[in-house]
Amino acid sequence: MRVTSEDLRAAEDDEPFDHLQEWVKENRLVAIDVIENYDNYIELPNKHEINEYAMVENFCLTVSDQSKQESLSRVIGGKGVFRRFKDKLIDLELEDQWNEAL
Repeated sequence: MRVTSEDLRAAEDDEPFDHLQEWVKENRLVAIDVIENYDNYIELPNKHEINEYAMVENFCLTVSDQSKQESLSRVIGGKGVFRRFKDKLIDLELEDQWNEAL
Protein backbone atom coordinates (compact mmCIF):
# COMPACT_ATOMS: atom_id res chain seq x y z
CA MET A 1 0.00 0.00 0.00
CA ARG A 2 1.21 3.47 -0.82
CA VAL A 3 1.01 6.16 1.84
CA THR A 4 0.90 9.69 0.48
CA SER A 5 2.25 12.86 2.05
CA GLU A 6 -1.34 14.00 2.44
CA ASP A 7 -2.18 10.85 4.44
CA LEU A 8 0.83 11.38 6.67
CA ARG A 9 0.01 15.06 7.29
CA ALA A 10 -3.60 14.22 8.15
CA ALA A 11 -2.46 11.44 10.49
CA GLU A 12 0.02 13.75 12.21
CA ASP A 13 -2.70 16.38 12.67
CA ASP A 14 -5.08 13.79 14.14
CA GLU A 15 -7.80 14.88 11.72
CA PRO A 16 -11.01 12.86 12.18
CA PHE A 17 -11.63 10.41 9.36
CA ASP A 18 -14.76 8.44 10.27
CA HIS A 19 -16.72 10.27 7.58
CA LEU A 20 -14.30 9.34 4.78
CA GLN A 21 -14.65 6.55 2.25
CA GLU A 22 -13.48 3.12 3.35
CA TRP A 23 -10.33 3.09 1.21
CA VAL A 24 -9.33 6.51 2.55
CA LYS A 25 -9.83 5.25 6.11
CA GLU A 26 -7.53 2.31 5.36
CA ASN A 27 -4.86 4.65 4.01
CA ARG A 28 -5.16 6.85 7.09
CA LEU A 29 -4.81 3.86 9.44
CA VAL A 30 -1.67 2.79 7.59
CA ALA A 31 -0.32 6.36 7.79
CA ILE A 32 -0.90 6.37 11.52
CA ASP A 33 0.95 3.07 11.82
CA VAL A 34 3.82 4.47 9.75
CA ILE A 35 4.11 7.43 12.10
CA GLU A 36 3.90 5.29 15.23
CA ASN A 37 6.21 2.53 13.96
CA TYR A 38 8.48 4.44 11.60
CA ASP A 39 11.45 2.08 12.08
CA ASN A 40 9.43 -0.80 10.64
CA TYR A 41 9.08 0.88 7.25
CA ILE A 42 11.41 1.90 4.44
CA GLU A 43 10.91 4.84 2.15
CA LEU A 44 11.06 3.97 -1.52
CA PRO A 45 13.24 6.13 -3.72
CA ASN A 46 11.49 8.76 -5.78
CA LYS A 47 11.81 9.16 -9.53
CA HIS A 48 14.71 11.59 -9.12
CA GLU A 49 16.74 9.12 -7.05
CA ILE A 50 16.59 6.28 -9.58
CA ASN A 51 18.82 6.27 -12.63
CA GLU A 52 17.22 3.73 -14.93
CA TYR A 53 19.83 4.18 -17.63
CA ALA A 54 22.65 3.43 -15.18
CA MET A 55 20.81 0.27 -14.13
CA VAL A 56 20.58 -0.84 -17.76
CA GLU A 57 24.20 0.04 -18.43
CA ASN A 58 25.42 -1.80 -15.32
CA PHE A 59 23.38 -4.86 -16.23
CA CYS A 60 24.98 -4.97 -19.68
CA LEU A 61 28.39 -5.13 -18.02
CA THR A 62 27.34 -8.12 -15.90
CA VAL A 63 26.39 -10.33 -18.85
CA SER A 64 29.10 -12.99 -19.01
CA ASP A 65 28.56 -13.96 -22.65
CA GLN A 66 30.69 -11.42 -24.54
CA SER A 67 28.57 -11.60 -27.68
CA LYS A 68 25.36 -10.96 -25.76
CA GLN A 69 27.01 -8.19 -23.76
CA GLU A 70 28.09 -6.42 -26.95
CA SER A 71 24.68 -6.88 -28.52
CA LEU A 72 22.97 -5.32 -25.50
CA SER A 73 25.49 -2.50 -25.29
CA ARG A 74 24.82 -1.53 -28.91
CA VAL A 75 21.10 -0.93 -28.29
CA ILE A 76 21.34 1.33 -25.23
CA GLY A 77 22.03 4.61 -26.96
CA GLY A 78 19.69 7.27 -28.29
CA LYS A 79 15.95 7.68 -28.25
CA GLY A 80 13.87 4.59 -27.46
CA VAL A 81 16.66 2.93 -25.49
CA PHE A 82 14.39 1.19 -22.99
CA ARG A 83 12.12 -0.37 -25.63
CA ARG A 84 15.14 -1.58 -27.63
CA PHE A 85 16.78 -2.89 -24.47
CA LYS A 86 13.66 -4.84 -23.48
CA ASP A 87 13.30 -6.27 -26.99
CA LYS A 88 16.96 -7.32 -27.03
CA LEU A 89 16.62 -8.95 -23.60
CA ILE A 90 13.82 -11.06 -25.02
CA ASP A 91 15.79 -11.88 -28.19
CA LEU A 92 18.80 -12.96 -26.13
CA GLU A 93 16.68 -14.81 -23.55
CA LEU A 94 18.03 -12.67 -20.72
CA GLU A 95 14.74 -11.49 -19.20
CA ASP A 96 15.03 -13.74 -16.15
CA GLN A 97 18.58 -12.58 -15.49
CA TRP A 98 17.45 -8.94 -15.79
CA ASN A 99 14.52 -9.49 -13.42
CA GLU A 100 16.78 -11.18 -10.88
CA ALA A 101 19.20 -8.26 -11.07
CA LEU A 102 16.46 -5.83 -10.14
